[in-house]
Amino acid sequence: MAQPDETSVWFHGTSLIAGLSLLNGAALRLEVALAQKIDGRPGFYLVNDADVAAFFAARRVPGAILRVTISAAAGAALLARGGRITGLPQGAFPVPFPGEQFFLPPKAFASFNRSRRLGMIALAPHNFR
Repeated sequence: MAQPDETSVWFHGTSLIAGLSLLNGAALRLEVALAQKIDGRPGFYLVNDADVAAFFAARRVPGAILRVTISAAAGAALLARGGRITGLPQGAFPVPFPGEQFFLPPKAFASFNRSRRLGMIALAPHNFR
């Protein structure tokens, strides 16, 4: 994570519909996480490499990539609610993914939503053209 007064930038690859919903203010919700799940545990996944996010967005045609800026305080709160920063699992893919993932379990959704309302987390489209 960033230093105490810094922000960190993450990316979220998703479907265009889900991405637009989030950009328009939708909160993270367990029902949506369950409906969007392809593999892995239900939750909200962020990566620190935009190209990796593009891979995950491409799994949902049409896809979208969101840029998620998280303040250090919001990041610490997410980690306290069970969020984890780890390497990306390789799964059945032939080569390892670069970078890290920030996994938010459903119990961290309320903290994410609250931090977003307070302006400590910002979502924006990444490279829309």
